[in-house]
Amino acid sequence: MGQKPKDEPVPGLDSVLGSGKPVVVKLGADWCPPCRAMKPIIKELAKEQAGKVIFLDLDIEQQRDLARRFKISLIPTIIFYDKNGKFKAKKTGFMSKRELLEKIKELDLYK
Repeated sequence: MGQKPKDEPVPGLDSVLGSGKPVVVKLGADWCPPCRAMKPIIKELAKEQAGKVIFLDLDIEQQRDLARRFKISLIPTIIFYDKNGKFKAKKTGFMSKRELLEKIKELDLYK
């Protein structure tokens, strides 16, 4: 549930899943105010967590099939994968920096 079909690669995502690092993917669009508000948070966390967690910010308007693949009905949607590339959780709505870090810890994505 919540995972993409294996036959359709997602640019940027498939190359990092199973890389030995947890992956956090934000799916959104530029016209969405909460998505725009999360953009600098994702960039900041990507810098701060470099080498520990991979953060991706994917636009469902630029890659229209992402919403169908990930069964997205609301944006932003954040998907969490563990270090082995296994789907762990999906959350909709704005998440602050603190909430994202807490969710990563709560899901124990490093295992």
